Amino acid sequence: MNTRLANVTVALAAVTAFVLAGCSPTEDPDSGPAMPKPVSFEGKVDPALVGNWSTKDLHSVITLFKGGEALILAVAKTPGGEAKSQYAGQWLSTPNDLLLKYSVPGQGDTTVKYGYKLADGKLTLTSGIGTKTEYQIK
Repeated sequence: MNTRLANVTVALAAVTAFVLAGCSPTEDPDSGPAMPKPVSFEGKVDPALVGNWSTKDLHSVITLFKGGEALILAVAKTPGGEAKSQYAGQWLSTPNDLLLKYSVPGQGDTTVKYGYKLADGKLTLTSGIGTKTEYQIK
């Protein structure tokens, strides 16, 4: 009798595990793309990065102030012409990354991390997806 009770108990446990595994929630295909990981805004102001940096075509200008303030200007080409954006925020750096933090109305704070290389008066920023943009000091 004890063997039969043990077999029934094992069978019930197996059925319960099977039902629970089969009923576990799945990812909703309509939930949209995965959200990017939050970026921590930690580092220091590096005096070597202070300045007014711009791309050759002037479609992107980043001004990094010695107090940690930042001004970001961007021009994007659209079917309706050029769209200009301007953001004021803060900046910090780590040995490998430039961090820009700014507020977007209705969306709150945004922190963006770029890999950077500073050489020969040029600042090259690399986005999280590998896009490189070269800036020159003005």
